[in-house]
This record gives sequence, C-alpha cells and structure tokens, in this order.
Amino acid sequence: MLTGKVIRALKPREGLYRVADAGGLCLEVTPAGSKLGRYRYRYLGRAKMVSLGAYPEVALVDARERRSRARLQLRAGKDPSAERAAAKDSAKQGLEASFPAVAKSWLDYKRAEWAPETYRKAKYITETYLIPHLRHQSIATLATPRVADALGTIATNAPSLASKARQYVSGIVAFAVRRGLREDGRGHTLRGAVPNVDYVKPTAFASAR
Repeated sequence: MLTGKVIRALKPREGLYRVADAGGLCLEVTPAGSKLGRYRYRYLGRAKMVSLGAYPEVALVDARERRSRARLQLRAGKDPSAERAAAKDSAKQGLEASFPAVAKSWLDYKRAEWAPETYRKAKYITETYLIPHLRHQSIATLATPRVADALGTIATNAPSLASKARQYVSGIVAFAVRRGLREDGRGHTLRGAVPNVDYVKPTAFASAR
C-alpha cells in the first residue's frame, strides 16, 4: 500500500516505472520525476488504464476515491476511459455552446461578408450589450424569456440599438443551428420584446465612435 512517506521517497529512474497501491491503483513515476496516479483494469478482455491525476496536486486519498468511482463504472459495464472521454467532450461542447463563444464565432464568420462599419456596429452591440446580459447562457437552451429580458434591458438603456440587438440574436441563433449547437427549429418569439421608440440622437453607438 502506498503512503505519503513512500510516495515522497520515490525517485526518478532512467525509465518509467510503476508502484502499486491496491484495487488497480498505481503510481507512475516518470524519468522527469512526475508522479501520476493511474487506474489499471481490464475491459472486454483488454488491459486498459485511466489517469487519476498527478501527485501531490491530487492527494492519495483523492486518487483512491477516483479509483473507486472508476471501479463502480466498470462494475456497471461501462469503460472508465470512455466515460472520461465522454465527460471531457461534454464539457468542451458546453464551453463551445456558451452564448459568448457562439456570438464571437458568429462575428468572425460574418466579418468576411460585411462592410467594416457594419461589422464594427455589430461587434459593439454584441460585446457591449448582448454578451454581458447573456454571458452565462448556453445557446442550446437559451429561451425566449431570457432573450426578451435582455432585449428589454437594452431597450431601456439604449433604445436606438435594441432592434439591432434583436436582429443579431436571431442571427447568432441561426448560426448555432447550422453549426449543430442548437436543435433545428428552436427559434425565439420576440415580437414585442423591443418597444417601438422614436429615433434618439445621439445614440449610444454614435457616442462610442
């Protein structure tokens, strides 16, 4: 069994080596001196291994807990390595589907077809108004009430820009659907979300030039 004292005494060698703990847990010591927790197991007759983290960033007790969770997955007929990869993919997709990430990708995509001034205005409104209001939202689940609230706030603070903001949200959502980040057909019902206002001069956008 590994202990903190045993682990601290492990020295790097010319080649990589492993020291076993229990239940498939081992510590892998690299020639550079890194000490990496590993869970070794067999799945469908094949020897496999999954990382549990580096020591001391991941304490021995935590590595054992992660090993135990992996063993439970194995007992349930799941491959711990595949489950880890799926979790990472899910986290990555969640990050890529955040409203700020999608909005910035949409701006990059539209820049090639827009005139410089059109792009500048869209970037200003998106980054100054839309992203701050919707920064914690996923494009996959962004609902009409949340968008309507954001547009209502924009209409209060910058009434001359609210209609453009609504147009940009629709463009961002359509872009997300084409990229597979939002289910097709999940649009927003935003009629009336932006009240009709008279032209205001100077606008917030004009003052930012």
